[in-house]
Amino acid sequence: MQNRQKIVRGLSWQDSKHQASKASDNDDSQSMETLSKQLFPAGGENLVRWSGPICLPNTRVEILDEIRVMMGDAEGKFIVWLNGMAGSGKSTIARTIAQGYAEQNRLAAMFCFSRDEADRSHAGKFIPSITLQLAGLSSAFHAHICEVLAENPDIPRRDIKEQWSKLFLEPLSTLEADFPQLPLYLVVDALDACDDLGQIYGVLQLFAEATSLETKLRILVTSRPETTIRVAFRNMPGTLYQNVALNKIPQATVESDISTLYEHRIEEVRATSESLSPDWPGQEKLSLLVSRASGSFIYAEMVCRFIKERTKAGLQDDALQSVLSTTIKQDELARNTTAVRKAVTPEVDLLYNEMLEYIFRAVDPTEDDQQSASTFQEVA
Repeated sequence: MQNRQKIVRGLSWQDSKHQASKASDNDDSQSMETLSKQLFPAGGENLVRWSGPICLPNTRVEILDEIRVMMGDAEGKFIVWLNGMAGSGKSTIARTIAQGYAEQNRLAAMFCFSRDEADRSHAGKFIPSITLQLAGLSSAFHAHICEVLAENPDIPRRDIKEQWSKLFLEPLSTLEADFPQLPLYLVVDALDACDDLGQIYGVLQLFAEATSLETKLRILVTSRPETTIRVAFRNMPGTLYQNVALNKIPQATVESDISTLYEHRIEEVRATSESLSPDWPGQEKLSLLVSRASGSFIYAEMVCRFIKERTKAGLQDDALQSVLSTTIKQDELARNTTAVRKAVTPEVDLLYNEMLEYIFRAVDPTEDDQQSASTFQEVA
C-alpha cells in the first residue's frame, strides 16, 4: 500500500467539472455543479470522491494481474467478485485497479460503501454518485444524463432499479462499438458495508440483469464473503461472474507483501529519528512482525502507525517490544486456527488492548480529560 494517503479519483467531481466544462458544446448545457445539485438534492455530492492507500510497487502483483486479465478479456466474465476477510487488502486492491483504469480514462465510476459514513452505509445515493462520475467521462454521457433529468427531475428519489436503468445503463447503451475506451469499468468496494441486506441483493441483481452491456462494461465488486452476498452470486449463472478469493493466495506470497509493507513503513520511521540505525529494528524482529500479522494488512498498518507515533517521543523500542510481547494463549490458538489465519480477530483485539495499556501507562495522572482523550485517539 502506498505510503501516502493518495487521493484517487476515477472521475471525481473536481475532475468531472473540468472535463464537463470542455464537454459543454451548447449554451444550455448544464454545468457539473447544476447536475450535482439535481442528482443530490439533499446533499452528498462528496460521495463521488474516494481516497485511501494503493498497493505499493511490487506487492499484490499476481492478484492485480489476475484481475486485470479477467476484466480485460473480451471473452471473460461480466463481473469479478473479489472477496476476503477483514484486513486482507480488498479495498487497497480495488483502489489500485480503479486508479489504473482512471488513468486510461476508462473508469466509469467507483463507489465505496462504508459503515462509518451515513451516506455510504446504504445504496440510496449509489446510483446518483456513479451517474455524476459517468457524466464527466464524455460530452455524450453528460448530455444524455441532463436530458433524462430534464424529463424526470424526481428520478434521484425513485426506485434504485429505475435510477440504474435511466441514469446509468441508458447512457452506456448509446455508445457505439468503436468507442475507443471500451470496455468501461465500474468498481464497487465493500458492498458488505451496506447495512440493508435487501439493498445488497438488489444491487447485485441490477448487475446480473445488465448483461446486454457486457461488451461495454465490466464490474469489479469487493466484499467479505458474507452469506447474503455468497447466495446472491450463487443464484447468478456461472458464466456471469468470476470468484476471486483472497484466502486462496499462497501464504508465502501474502507474507512477502506484508514484509515489503513493513520495510516501507519502518523506513519512514527511521527517517523521523536520527538515533535509529539504518538496519533498525533488525531482520529477526521484522520477520517476527510479519509472522504475527497472520496475513492481515490491517494488523501490519496498525503496528506501524503505533510505532511511528511513539517514535516522536523516542519510545519506538518500547512500543516495538510492547507489540512483540502481545501473545495469544496456545489453547486459544488451537481453538481458532482457521479464524487466526482468515480474520486474525484475536490478534488484532490483543494488539489494541496492548496499545491502550501501553499508552495509558505513560499518562500523567494530573493530565486533564481533554489530554487523555487526545492520547486515546492516538490508538483509535
